[in-house]
Amino acid sequence: MIPGYFTRTQQANQTPFDNTSNGFLATDTQSAIEEAANSAAAQRFTIALENNSSLSNNQRVGSSALLPNTPIVIPKDSVLKEITFANDSANADARFDIYRRPTPLSSATPGGTATLLQQWTITNSLTGVLSGMSHAFTAGQELLIIFIDTGDNPSDVSMNCFFQGE
Repeated sequence: MIPGYFTRTQQANQTPFDNTSNGFLATDTQSAIEEAANSAAAQRFTIALENNSSLSNNQRVGSSALLPNTPIVIPKDSVLKEITFANDSANADARFDIYRRPTPLSSATPGGTATLLQQWTITNSLTGVLSGMSHAFTAGQELLIIFIDTGDNPSDVSMNCFFQGE
């Protein structure tokens, strides 16, 4: 130790934190760290789905038309809040059956373990938004979306599924 200097151990909860310009509520460093961690855990994330051709009846909407049997696995505990839809046909008619399956499978058939969460009907539309949902998923569960033919089939489909982390 250098003469005239002393060592001090300061804990994070004893170190002031200036929250005047960052939107935090915390006034000490430990609380700010915890607030940042909790905020990051609750961030939204998106899973993008697409199909580069016309959808067929009972077809799974997946992350790629090249991998039609690849399940959509949810990466962390979260809540499905919204789905957006766009396609290449202004006259598209469709119903999308939205399922949660506890164990991901390559089968596009919902089967006995899948829970039907919601049905979404789109009529004569190029785009659509399904909002106001609150469907909880745990990490590792599958989101299964099945297209049901109700008229003019959508083509070149893009869907974005918005989740809120828990």
